[in-house]
Amino acid sequence: MIYIAKCPYRISLLGGGSDLDWFVKDNGLGLSLGFAIESYSRVILSFRNPKIKKGLLNYSSREEYSDLESISHPIIRSVFKKLNFTKPVELASFGEIIIGTGLASSSSFTVALLKAGSKLNGKELNNTQIAKIACEIEIEDLGLPIGRQDQYLCALGGINMLSFKPKGEVNIITSKKVESVVKTFTENLYLINTFISRSASVTLQKIKESKDSFSEILEIQKICKKFFEISETLEETQLVDLLEELIIESWNRKKRLDRVLNPELISIEQEINNLGFKTLKLLGAGGGGYFLVKYDGVNLAQKESQLRSKNLSLSKVNLSKKGCDIWDI
Repeated sequence: MIYIAKCPYRISLLGGGSDLDWFVKDNGLGLSLGFAIESYSRVILSFRNPKIKKGLLNYSSREEYSDLESISHPIIRSVFKKLNFTKPVELASFGEIIIGTGLASSSSFTVALLKAGSKLNGKELNNTQIAKIACEIEIEDLGLPIGRQDQYLCALGGINMLSFKPKGEVNIITSKKVESVVKTFTENLYLINTFISRSASVTLQKIKESKDSFSEILEIQKICKKFFEISETLEETQLVDLLEELIIESWNRKKRLDRVLNPELISIEQEINNLGFKTLKLLGAGGGGYFLVKYDGVNLAQKESQLRSKNLSLSKVNLSKKGCDIWDI
């Protein structure tokens, strides 16, 4: 049997950074609001013919392996060890974006691989369980200085409010009103690709080491908390406007963190605003990737041409209702 898993990438609107394990451990609480988008990681997985003794992995590189310890790719190696694969497998992976651009491509890949791998192993795991295991692999097994919002936002799909507590506890907060507000808010959202990639782990490690990071991330968490609390009292139209204000307020805080911006990104942000887009934030850990912007759609083709002349590209944000999915062929 051959299994194909597809997992969306994500956009974090509020609270990003307060999901980081070191922050949650010190503060006791992290919060996040985000959603999955219609752009995906895909993983194809099957056991090899019993006569073939080596496994074959095709991702951005190609490698054969004779045992799990010899696998070069750390996430693949850790997932296969977690699933206790004893027979060689053949894997192919396809991503719609490159790694290091702020849309959680690594976590999306991890979730898709776990979904396909657990199914191949005869285990039926729901997406919440998959997200939890993905966190264990990336944070605990591999020691990456990341948080837990990416795995859950990608795996679950749709719009999600999340809270994070020490020892890896993640709670999903349900609000039909907030879902409706975010859905309305996404109607005029676009992504602008800077074509600058970076290692999120390196950026996040520098943020962790900076003495000013905790206080800035605490303010980012408070902004998200304010939205969660006030969402119960305001009308939806007011909440849409408030959400935009708070995203920008949070971005102004995030800018102060170490390595989030550099001269090239500052220049790009200014150019984007000069073209009539409203910059909301730089997605992910910072240092490169995509700017999330708002635009009313007027003369869009002309704006796209102007962006291309500056080596930037524009794409519409489309919300993905489904989380990680799987089927067999």
